[in-house]
This record gives sequence, C-alpha cells and structure tokens, in this order.
Amino acid sequence: MLGNDDLVGGAVRQWRPSTTVRIVGGWVAIVGCCVLGSTAGAWLRGDLATFPAVLCVAAGALAIWFGYGYLHRYRIALGNGVLMIVGVWRTYRVPVQLVDGARATRTGVVFELADGSRCLAGAVAAPSPRADAAVDAVLAAAATERALQGLGEFGLDLKPIGASWPRSRSAARIAGPTQPIAATLGLWGRLTSRSPRATVLRYALCWLMLATAYGAFFVAQDSDAATSSAAPTTLPQLKVGDCLADSNDPSTVTPCTSPHTAQVFMVSDYTPGISCDKSDIDQTVLPAQTSYSVITVWNGTSRTSCLVITSSISWSVVKF
Repeated sequence: MLGNDDLVGGAVRQWRPSTTVRIVGGWVAIVGCCVLGSTAGAWLRGDLATFPAVLCVAAGALAIWFGYGYLHRYRIALGNGVLMIVGVWRTYRVPVQLVDGARATRTGVVFELADGSRCLAGAVAAPSPRADAAVDAVLAAAATERALQGLGEFGLDLKPIGASWPRSRSAARIAGPTQPIAATLGLWGRLTSRSPRATVLRYALCWLMLATAYGAFFVAQDSDAATSSAAPTTLPQLKVGDCLADSNDPSTVTPCTSPHTAQVFMVSDYTPGISCDKSDIDQTVLPAQTSYSVITVWNGTSRTSCLVITSSISWSVVKF
C-alpha cells in the first residue's frame, strides 16, 4: 500500500523488484541484522577489537540497507497524474506532465524532467521487459496529461514564476549511452542494477563482504589468545589451576605460591581455533600487564589448554 494522498482517486500502476529478488533481499537483511547483533555482543564482551567490529558493523549495515531496499522500498508508482519514485531513504513525487523523456538502463529507469534534472528509479532495470513497460506507461501518461491540459496545442509553459527552465522537449525515450547519475544514487545505483551480470556481481560482492567480516570476527575473537603451538608436545597433561614457571614450557608446573608467569584457566579436547572462556579468571587479582596463549599437549590424546600470561607473580588468578 502506498498510503499517499497524491495517488488517491485514480487507478494506480506499480512496478517493483521481482518476487525472487525481494525474497533474497529479505534474507540479506536478516543476515545483516545477525551480523550487527553478534558483533555488538562480541564487542561488549571484549572479545572483538574495535577495528574488526567497525568492519563487521559496516558490512551488516550495508546488507540491511541493500536487503531492505529491495524487500520493501524500491518501486515506481503511477496514478492520478503523479509519478512516484520510491528509494531507500527518499520518495520523489513528480507531476507526470513534467516528464520529458525516459529510458531503461542497467542501473534503473532514468526519467528526464522538464527543468533539466534527472531522477533514477532502481525498482526495475534493463533488460527486464517490466522496465520497458514502465517507461512506455509513464511516457504515455505524460503525453496524455499534456494533451489534456492543452500544452501540446497551445504551447503553455509549465515553469513557475521566476524559474528559468529550458524549452520543453516532446516525450521520447532518451537516446545515447547511460550517463552518470551522481545526483541520485551514483555508484550505489549502478550496483543495484537488475541486469543478469550485475545481479550476480552484486550478490557475490555482498556475500563476500559478509564472509570477510565474519572471518575477521572469528579471527579477532581470540586475538589475545595467540596461536596454538606448532606441534603437540608429549608432556604431562595440564589441568585448570596449574601454574607454570615458564609460559613457553608446559613442563615447568610449579605451585602457584611460587613465582610463575602463566596459569591454566581452561582445558578441553584438542580444538583448532578454540574460544577460551575467561569466566574462571578472577579479574580483581590480575596484574596490570596480562595476555593470553593457547598450548596443546600430547599424551596419548591431545588436550588444549588456555593460559593467562602475567609478569612473575606468586598467587593464583583462577577462581575455585
């Protein structure tokens, strides 16, 4: 439903993205919401650095904008002498008699107005037959409106008092190559083209950005946990609470009342890219300078241990 008083009182024709495109747009918007939510949660927990979080937020916002536009916003409506062009953020309402020319491009439908300006509608685009139908319908309506108002017969001028418009041309398809539409959607308008190649490129680019953002998310989630040791070492298995005199040598287990530089706060079966749960660490007794590491020890089976690395201390930082 348009919900616009300008279109009330006459038959309204609408052109929107195809059902398939709108469904895909909805899923892209949902994925964008998931990216934003998970990124916000990870950043608030301190598991994600600021720069990767900004990248993830930007990718999620782009997906939401992209998907929501195709799912709900983009459309062209014609009725009661008014041409309505709906974009993501703005809606343009143009008296149809002011449309001088139109063409369907791979970016969308470009409408040229009597004041020399142009307006781009991304709802449909070449080579879709629906884009050609929209162009023909709008041009026919524009010619009809001018004929009804006697513009063609009497040469009446539509320009407001004090305005300086170029001489109006007859309604016709605009010839020539696609011109830049920097005043409307610019590069974004080109990316939202509905041509087959552009559609494949657009979705591939969108999912690539999401995959890159999520890859950055999982890589940075435990950036403070360093990387696993190059190869498992055959040594006694570590357990939660064990303190190490040397954080690089799992054989240097020592009482936590003796000087030590590392303590085990989580142990699990061998898991590449393990996410260490720091909830068992007593943050109130941590030294000012701390970092984290992951070590894998082999003794019949591989066990992965998460270490908190500190300056030399003589107390336990793990809650029991």
